[in-house]
Amino acid sequence: MAQTALPPLTHHQILALVAPFSRSGRYVDLAASDRMARQVAFRPVAHGSITETLQLDNPAEGRFRLSRVLALQGGLQARLTAEGSEPAALLARVDAVPVALQHGSGSGYVLAKSHRLESTGGSGGDALILTEASALVGSVGDGLLLKLAVSSVRGISGEMQSAAPRRPPAGPARRPAGRGGLGLGAAHQARRRLGHAAAAARRRCGAQPRRRNQARTRRAAPGADPGRAARAVPRQAGRGTLARGDAHRGTRAVQRMVEHAPATGGLALWMQHMDVQGGADRSGPPVSTNGVQVRYAAHFDSLPLAQQTGWVAHEVLHIALRHPQRFLDLQALIGDVDLALFNTCADAIVNRTLAHLAWLQLPDDGPRLDTLLLSALGAQQTIESALLQWDVESLYRAVDDRHPGNGRGQEDSRQKQQPDRRQDGPRAARVRALGGPEHADLQPDAETRGAPEAEAEATREWSERVLRSHAGDGDFSMLRTLLADLPRVRTPWQQVLRIQLARALTPKLSVSWSRPARSYIANQGRNAAGHRMPWEPGFSMAQRVPRLAVVVDVSGSVEDSLMERFAREIEAITRRLKAGLVLVVGDDRVRAVAHFKPGQSDLRQVVSEGGGGTDFSPLLQEADQHLPDIGVVLTDLQGPAAYRPRWPVVWAVPPAHAAAVVPYGRKLVLD
Repeated sequence: MAQTALPPLTHHQILALVAPFSRSGRYVDLAASDRMARQVAFRPVAHGSITETLQLDNPAEGRFRLSRVLALQGGLQARLTAEGSEPAALLARVDAVPVALQHGSGSGYVLAKSHRLESTGGSGGDALILTEASALVGSVGDGLLLKLAVSSVRGISGEMQSAAPRRPPAGPARRPAGRGGLGLGAAHQARRRLGHAAAAARRRCGAQPRRRNQARTRRAAPGADPGRAARAVPRQAGRGTLARGDAHRGTRAVQRMVEHAPATGGLALWMQHMDVQGGADRSGPPVSTNGVQVRYAAHFDSLPLAQQTGWVAHEVLHIALRHPQRFLDLQALIGDVDLALFNTCADAIVNRTLAHLAWLQLPDDGPRLDTLLLSALGAQQTIESALLQWDVESLYRAVDDRHPGNGRGQEDSRQKQQPDRRQDGPRAARVRALGGPEHADLQPDAETRGAPEAEAEATREWSERVLRSHAGDGDFSMLRTLLADLPRVRTPWQQVLRIQLARALTPKLSVSWSRPARSYIANQGRNAAGHRMPWEPGFSMAQRVPRLAVVVDVSGSVEDSLMERFAREIEAITRRLKAGLVLVVGDDRVRAVAHFKPGQSDLRQVVSEGGGGTDFSPLLQEADQHLPDIGVVLTDLQGPAAYRPRWPVVWAVPPAHAAAVVPYGRKLVLD
């Protein structure tokens, strides 16, 4: 029966496992550990010129394997392995074996021996079983590598291998054997040391002593790397910059994040980190991002570690939530988007998400979501409810009350402005006062946005990573709660509207009794059984022009820019599908009715004059008299709809009323 795979190690389990190691001076290296593979790595410890590294594996429930790896001169490694059920007992058994027993050196050679510890079951301690031995004779890269492989089967002798030195393709003649070269005396002495180790291993296994003429030495292929057999494959750590070993100004901050919140802090390992070379200008933020890279300014080094961690965590969430890409998407959707206001809205969400953590420090003057809502909108909300309700797009739309003006605006100098600058209204001015140049950390550029398919896939991947990491860390997560601001792949409302109208307005085949079906003609009026059929009608395209009904509720508040995009989309659909259009304008009664030929509609001339109430029944009854194939109602859904037509209805709703419930049909939020 196949064993059930164990879940990844949790933060609590790691803390419990490393407790005895911490008491002995070994500290966990979370960046090199692999929670998925249930491997815990520890920071290297130096013993003179030798470096010791410990790794604890938990392959099965209640079973542990502790490995001690000694990195020696010339790339050789000596490994000691012990298995048991208690990590503390394994550490005591491994520490009981002196480091000197696993290595040796002499004139012109270095020796490494690997062992495993086997319990004898009595009070005599553990048995030290040789598993492998290697010796490098001569200088590194130009010496002879001797390797002894010991079989784990009782009674089978070990096998000696030797690798020829790699010869350069061109160059001066080899030096004669001597100091630093490949001396016969050093090689002979190394072989003797390996032979003694092999004899000891054979005696432990109960094998007979091996005679000299039975020894088999296999030489590697010419040109092979002499150190390949001795060099161990480096441990594969997590993804990202730290896993590749690149150092940057935020390395200590990222390590602190991973130590306190391994999963959510580990999001930093999925992105690029880059040091920005510049002067001592401290007016800008110490860390910024373009949505792909975390960029560290020169004055980032002068910050305390807690503040560095706060800034890095702030930028990591900007990238994980894809704020720079969403700024460009919103700009492409509505045109004029103020980067400074958008940056402040995004900062308010991120800062409030991280403010509950005691192991990092955020800027004291940074915007907070609850403060921004109270200052700009006069809304008092709890932190959890605000994070669950507001995303950066809806927050920006709520505070952006800028109006056209001829004077010099208060726009951020980094943003390319339209010819007619817009002046701040009261809400935008209060939000802009919460930010500043030192918080202008969103800096989208040419690298921010990729191909549409790649952007959709990246959004989906980041959303899944954030959800998995938040669930993996539990109470230790960097996220205060699940956010409404999570990146999501959104189908544009224009595409949804096109699909809905195309299905209803595309001409359909209708039964025609005036012409026979093609199958009837091909079979000469007979069916599959050979019987003659009197008649089989054919099909023909419907001759009737499809008709679309658009109902505009003028009692609601629809922005001019939204009305412009909606009208443009309706005109393009009717032109492409060659559909007629019936326009019904009203509130609690019908105010105007207009008919347009296919592709000649003009909804921009709709006059928004109506009363205070709305009743959809008279509007839908008027539209029903013109026999449409489908209807679209542009409204805020603030009114009854007792009449239900036989044709499908699509309710087009502005973003401010996205939570409204439709009486029937489909709701389409024009966000």
